Amino acid sequence: MLRVTTNENIPIKLSVDNRVYKRHNRSLTIGNLPAGKHWVQVFAISANGEGRRRNLIYDGRLKIHKGEMTLCVVDPRTGDADVSHVPAPKVIPQNSNDGDDIYGNMPYSPMPADTAATPPSNNSATISSDEMNKLARKVSDKLTDTEKMKKMKAALTGKSVSTAQVGTMLGWLNFETTRLEFAEWAYSITTDKEHYSQLDSKFNFRSTKENFGAYISGNK
Repeated sequence: MLRVTTNENIPIKLSVDNRVYKRHNRSLTIGNLPAGKHWVQVFAISANGEGRRRNLIYDGRLKIHKGEMTLCVVDPRTGDADVSHVPAPKVIPQNSNDGDDIYGNMPYSPMPADTAATPPSNNSATISSDEMNKLARKVSDKLTDTEKMKKMKAALTGKSVSTAQVGTMLGWLNFETTRLEFAEWAYSITTDKEHYSQLDSKFNFRSTKENFGAYISGNK
């Protein structure tokens, strides 16, 4: 069981293992997570003239213990989290008095991860500047990071890229989570992997930088 709040009591939204939960509230509780480590992302929800927008305030892995509730209190200013564990209640209330949104009856089903990029069949050169420019125009027409990344992956299938080109493409994406996903996906088709760690500068959160570094180390 996982309960997430912030120390500033602001509305938040959750993503666990790539599954974004639809509701937002000042406190969110998920009661059906299997024991083990889970990738948790917390977004602050704010309103502007165009509607609601979300900003990533926490990105990291939390460990869920059987029979316990993991309490995660996020500091939206620093991106850090105070994590503790208490005995889990035997029954999850369906209506909370303290503003929680409860997901106790929702079956846990993380979103399937994208398959790895298809490496080029030979040592072909990286895509040209003209191809990059055409792809940039196509991506700019897409509204969401999901649509943008889908277009980028489709265009790069079977091709090669340089670290610098990946860095440019990361700048086309709005959210840290999708930038990390794309950077990991593109690693296998990058021709100069010895420079790939330089893309660390494209991420803001310490936890994302650590995940990125761990991915590179584990795939050398």
